[in-house]
Amino acid sequence: MSKKTKLMVICLFFILCLFSFSFAQQESMTITTYYPSPYGSYKELRSQKIAIGSTYYDSASHPWNESGVCFSDQICNADLVVEGNVGIGTRSPDGLLSLGNSTGKAKLLVYDGGTGNNLYTGFGIDQPAANDFTMYAHNNGRLKFGKIGTDFSTITPWMTIDNSGNVGIGTTTIASGTFGATPKLLVSAATGANGYVFIDSPDQTGYAFRTAGVDQWGITSRGTADTPNNRLAIYRAIPSVTEVFTILQNGNVGIGTTNPYVQLVVRGAGDSYGNAIGIIDTDSAVQNWLLVAKQNGDFSIAFP
Repeated sequence: MSKKTKLMVICLFFILCLFSFSFAQQESMTITTYYPSPYGSYKELRSQKIAIGSTYYDSASHPWNESGVCFSDQICNADLVVEGNVGIGTRSPDGLLSLGNSTGKAKLLVYDGGTGNNLYTGFGIDQPAANDFTMYAHNNGRLKFGKIGTDFSTITPWMTIDNSGNVGIGTTTIASGTFGATPKLLVSAATGANGYVFIDSPDQTGYAFRTAGVDQWGITSRGTADTPNNRLAIYRAIPSVTEVFTILQNGNVGIGTTNPYVQLVVRGAGDSYGNAIGIIDTDSAVQNWLLVAKQNGDFSIAFP
């Protein structure tokens, strides 16, 4: 074998060795994907049902109800279940559901709390300061309005509506008083504070009293509806609306007249001659006195 042939055989052998070594260095790789991933981000996520929280992480302990009969350990009638607080628009939710911006602005909260017989749930406005408005319901059937402090354990009620529709402002105790009936509206001032109820109107303001839906009496500040202006008037509604008692702003009192010209004016209904008639009742039919002031100037006191 010539030298040239030997050289060619050696080169061919060397090339074959390189190919064999190259094939020997190849490795296989297996990629395994996990769902749900313990960590990671998704550009798009779709699911028919989602349960979030360490309690619901074990699907065997809290399965979705599929049979229609719900058991205590199952998730029923829900497509989304969340164990902790949920924040929408905020990274620091202060309640079960917190909507809003977390950078010093107000947020809408949905929360619950309490223990034993003092359970409550509600929603409120979470302000940066601790003067937050809230409306919440107790398990005793009362709906309350007030403010919450830095946490939901300090709630100051301003107004209470009990399960009978009675309303208390400044108090949570709406109890029966001297008259025996539970008040429909009770306004209570704090200790050391003045208690006022203001009714404001461009003209007349007042109260009306009804029995079985029928007006009976009315108390009105007349405003500028007629003269004398701004007098306090008590009306009867039956058989017709009639002003029966009047107090002017100068303190004059009128019974049977709307314009008392002295401190007290009592004007009777009058008889067929236009004479003013009044009766002093001593609570005995035989001892009553009759006062008659006639148009001619005569005045008499007699038994009726």
